[in-house]
Amino acid sequence: MDEVRRTPSWLSRFLFGGSSQGSWVADLLLLAARLYAGVTIGSAGFDKLPTPEWMVGQVEQVGFPAAGLFAVLACLSEFAGGIVLAFGFLTRPVALVLAFTMGVASFGFHGLTPITGMHIAQGYVWLFAVFVAVGAGRFSLDALVRRVWSRPEGGKFAHWIGALVVVTSLGYGLYREFLLTSATQVVADDGNAITSVSLAGTFNEWDLTATPMSGDGDSWTATIELAEPGPVQFKFAANGSWDLNLGRSDDGVLRVPSEAKGSVGGANITMIVPGAGRYGVTLDVGTYMYSVTRVDDGG
Repeated sequence: MDEVRRTPSWLSRFLFGGSSQGSWVADLLLLAARLYAGVTIGSAGFDKLPTPEWMVGQVEQVGFPAAGLFAVLACLSEFAGGIVLAFGFLTRPVALVLAFTMGVASFGFHGLTPITGMHIAQGYVWLFAVFVAVGAGRFSLDALVRRVWSRPEGGKFAHWIGALVVVTSLGYGLYREFLLTSATQVVADDGNAITSVSLAGTFNEWDLTATPMSGDGDSWTATIELAEPGPVQFKFAANGSWDLNLGRSDDGVLRVPSEAKGSVGGANITMIVPGAGRYGVTLDVGTYMYSVTRVDDGG
């Protein structure tokens, strides 16, 4: 008896569909790009759960109503969406949500010029747009789901695997957001929790005792002597430990003078030093804003 074949609806094609790739190389490259995008954006979302106050402030700055709610949704979309994208399940709608999230960050918050504005956030926008257009490729759960369209008995287990991935990632994201106590929020709500701040970097061999900052409460300052121009890296650490530290919130490079907002547990801050001399560094632990200015000409 001939096998019954079903024609997928437009909704099924949007949820699980994609372009048919004639080359295994092309599908392998799609897999590599999907794993990179999913793992890295998922890691970024993980670092933002529970949602930090600076994220809410960024959403407010863009002009969204109910900034707290949209900040939580943005962080959850990065974390859960990144995991689901890596598995290649519901690739097109998930990539569409992620493209919107990163588009707001790129063009709303950072004010980048489309195409020519160089920033990692805009790179993600166009990468996710590609997945919206072509799907996940043959090495994905979506490809297994598509087998159902031609053979009713084939590929059905992919639905269950995909559903498990979605439920697990969203569930854990919600757990981190609403049930996990955040050291970031504790410090932001109670400035007295920080008793000391250190400035550590390549200029002092990352020694937490070499450059203590002066101050109390939210405001802290330090002056560092740099012997030559070029790039240096640094971070802020509280209470003589790396357990609570502040780094950069994006992949930007500072140029003196400069002011930026940091991220708890973020990557090393990179600064381009224009010349030898003394540089003043300030930090507000309440807002995560820090600045670097030149104090003198260095002789």
